[in-house]
Amino acid sequence: IIAACIILLAIIIFIIIKKRKKKIVTAPKIILKGTALERAIEKLQALEKEPLISTIEIKKFHSNIDIITRQYFEEMTQIKAMQLTATELFSRMHVYMQDVDLRRKLQRVFEMNASVKFAKYMPQEQESKSTLKEIIKSLQQIDESVNEARNNANRMVSKY
Repeated sequence: IIAACIILLAIIIFIIIKKRKKKIVTAPKIILKGTALERAIEKLQALEKEPLISTIEIKKFHSNIDIITRQYFEEMTQIKAMQLTATELFSRMHVYMQDVDLRRKLQRVFEMNASVKFAKYMPQEQESKSTLKEIIKSLQQIDESVNEARNNANRMVSKY
């Protein structure tokens, strides 16, 4: 009788362990729609509609601009932009941003975002909105240059 109870208990434990293993669910794959640029511009345009009345909203606005731009850089270049400081990021991005004026403009925007985030500077609503428009134009320019560089690289590889 004791041996039968032990065998029965072992079978029950075995069945419970088997069921637990079956319950492990893999994370669903995220399917992104559109290009990295389209997703970034969509997020930035949604940000443009937000009111900038309080200092908290202005800080959040500039922080979101920074995050969206860094996410775009990560998708386009595979550089871990979220973990880098602005200086480190731009030292790595010079390969993708050959236009010195564009690079300087973006550096100024990143510096301003950092200043706002750490309460060293508080821009007016108009300045914040114009910064957003600058970012959108800059991302479009970067996208064109990165895609052009990829196409040139693909053409050169196919020749050899």
